Amino acid sequence: MQQSPLSISISLTYIDPYGYQRSYSQQVGIYVGMQKITSIAVEPLIKTLIPGYLNNIMIKLTNVGSTDIYNLSVSISAQAQGAAGITPPQLVSLLGVGKSAMLSYQVYVPSSLAGSTLVVLISLSYIDQYGS
Repeated sequence: MQQSPLSISISLTYIDPYGYQRSYSQQVGIYVGMQKITSIAVEPLIKTLIPGYLNNIMIKLTNVGSTDIYNLSVSISAQAQGAAGITPPQLVSLLGVGKSAMLSYQVYVPSSLAGSTLVVLISLSYIDQYGS
């Protein structure tokens, strides 16, 4: 999709400090273009954890969007009683389009969770090309 110019006409009528009605019009030019999309694929590289131990979890983050991602902060938390994410949030300063980053975290899994499914929540925050 090609970017294109667009013009908007703004008109207003007001009363000046002397009580006279005044009108003002101006053309404002803006540029319209396709917004680039931010999209991150998250893939766990280790899918089996050992109960009663501190486990290393590797995750792969891939920028599958159409714009670079800056200051990507990644944290994990285990969603079960007694389980705990030990590693503090990690920062990826730049994740370019099509690029990947591998991050390692430690999670304690209590023995009581043997045979269960442990939900690990991965939280991401980042800055996109628009500073948001």
